[in-house]
Amino acid sequence: KNSSLFYHKKSHWSSAEQIAKTGIVICTAEEYNTGVEGDNNMKKNLYVSYAKRILHLLIAFLIFGLTNTMMINAAIGSSSWVALNQGIALHTPLTVGQANTIVGLVIIAVDFLMKEPIGFGTIMNAILIGQFNDMWNALGIFPTPETYFMRLLLLVASLFLAAGASVLYMNAAMGCGPRDTLMVMINKKVEKRTMGQIIIIV
Repeated sequence: KNSSLFYHKKSHWSSAEQIAKTGIVICTAEEYNTGVEGDNNMKKNLYVSYAKRILHLLIAFLIFGLTNTMMINAAIGSSSWVALNQGIALHTPLTVGQANTIVGLVIIAVDFLMKEPIGFGTIMNAILIGQFNDMWNALGIFPTPETYFMRLLLLVASLFLAAGASVLYMNAAMGCGPRDTLMVMINKKVEKRTMGQIIIIV
């Protein structure tokens, strides 16, 4: 009674030799239940892992938006891409965040045409960081300091926070940012240049 036979096709708890010979898995009720439980636990762990990765992604985007705002309000000099967004915002009705989103989506279109891999994180990067940038700016948490020394501290703090956000973003492993993907693509096309040289040129 305790050794009733169950037949199940290609289960992950079956031996490869058994499947190869018969195409059928024969196991006891206890083995069958253990296998089903293991399968359910594996699915649950997969969902939990995916949820954690998305959470890391969102936290990274929140911090990136904050660091962009800190960098702008430090008023010492922005990164090249943030400076581009500022220039677009200066000459159009767009905000800096909206400019960031549009630039990101345009670059994704170029990446797609060049057949570079585009992940979920790549698309969310283009859409969310700009929105968070505008949100932090509207909240006015980090206004421009009066002294140059405090502005310098604000800039340095933004760089450290951006480094932490980059770690979270990479650990999520859901796709490179649009701009990073663009530079990887250029590096593939221009083999004589290193990635560092491509970053400087772009």
